[in-house]
Amino acid sequence: VETRAVPRTGVRISFTPEGMEADDAIIDRVAVLPASRPVIVASDDRAVQRRAAALGANVITQRQLFSLLGLAGKD
Repeated sequence: VETRAVPRTGVRISFTPEGMEADDAIIDRVAVLPASRPVIVASDDRAVQRRAAALGANVITQRQLFSLLGLAGKD
């Protein structure tokens, strides 16, 4: 998984290689983080939301993420 940090936002953008399911990569990343580390998963996919929440992640929608980043209305 290729990851790039967005300066000063705390946001990481990751790209999965061809043939790798992005949903699984998100869940795999959340699963290895310590429970003490806050993590937010932004997804409109309900299965990803459920799986991430079960691992302790805070879940928001794409629209909520855009709003937090000052990009509201650009979805």
